[in-house]
Amino acid sequence: MHEESETQSAENETQSNFKIEDCPGKMRSLNTRKESRGDDLVLAVDLKIEVVCGISVGDALLGAQDGHVSKFLEGLYDYSGELQYWAISNISYSSDYEDCDLEIGTRKVKGVKLSKFQIEPANMRQCKLVFVASFLPEKGELEKLAELLMRDVLVSAAPPPDLFG
Repeated sequence: MHEESETQSAENETQSNFKIEDCPGKMRSLNTRKESRGDDLVLAVDLKIEVVCGISVGDALLGAQDGHVSKFLEGLYDYSGELQYWAISNISYSSDYEDCDLEIGTRKVKGVKLSKFQIEPANMRQCKLVFVASFLPEKGELEKLAELLMRDVLVSAAPPPDLFG
């Protein structure tokens, strides 16, 4: 029983540490679908988003408080920040973050599920972080989001503030 509470505490801490702030990026795709909500089918949207950020984002997403993920990524670069090992593929993981806030360009959305994360090492000790943001759009929001497709924008994403921490 003690182990369960430690695991749950670590998961909560991982989720509360995750944050992307004003990273340059773009929305690569926008897909609509129907989602069941009780007896109704409602419109849902999935955005595939790519941002460029520092390699420490892997530690925050995976909850690696000892820095193992960024240490691994740091080992892929030479002294000048150039990527040495181009054969390294994306690092994928299956963490889902519910009820997040997302800001992409001028659009702000609450209650977003972030999932399907991939980290791809890039030059200058940075990485491309690709993820999917899923939510139920408000009326008229799809048209505004579609205008942002493949445009360079700033992206921010974070779980809601911890009310008890």
